[in-house]
Amino acid sequence: MAIGNFQVLGTLGKGANSTILHIRCSNDSKQYALKVVPLETKEDAKFLEQAQHEFKVAQMLDHKNLIKIYALEMPRDWLFRVRKVHLLIEYVNGQTLDKMKQLSIPRLVQIFEKVASGMVHMHRRGVFHADLKPNNTMLTRTGEVKVIDYGLAWIRGEPKNRVQGTPEYMAPAAAPSTKAPTSTTSAPPCTAWSPGACLLPPPPPTAWPWTPRPSRTS
Repeated sequence: MAIGNFQVLGTLGKGANSTILHIRCSNDSKQYALKVVPLETKEDAKFLEQAQHEFKVAQMLDHKNLIKIYALEMPRDWLFRVRKVHLLIEYVNGQTLDKMKQLSIPRLVQIFEKVASGMVHMHRRGVFHADLKPNNTMLTRTGEVKVIDYGLAWIRGEPKNRVQGTPEYMAPAAAPSTKAPTSTTSAPPCTAWSPGACLLPPPPPTAWPWTPRPSRTS
């Protein structure tokens, strides 16, 4: 799918070296989220690789509770240099769980069931999210659940020689103080822990079995 011309309707958020825009594409008049990743220095090459990886992961998935990414484009300047990356993403009219007031236990159980259904699909496709948390889980205005952000996802068979995730929501077995697994075939130890942990408020620091870092590892 080609992105083509589009109208910017607003800004949905900002991430690591990226901005998420709310757009309407001219070719089909539909609304989307557009992730714009600027590439200004040689050090930004890692963000290009991450965007390509995120698109690759999304193309392996097809589930109603997993966000869809439709296209990746790399606009070039007049010297044919790639200066930014565009990811065309399914637009979700809703909020992430971290921005919502405390939900009832029955509602959380319903959300957990849908997140788990999405994770089962991912794992059957050989993909592991590796960064499940409230701000990567969206609840739409119609009550649907969408898991977003595949930036740290791991594909079975690829080398895995570093710890990935957000410390507050990582399983103790995958804590930064634990040696990162080097297997290219086994699942990360957090695959059962994270879906439940992401539905709860962050535990107090004294409850963590490791010393948390201020931001997610990559």
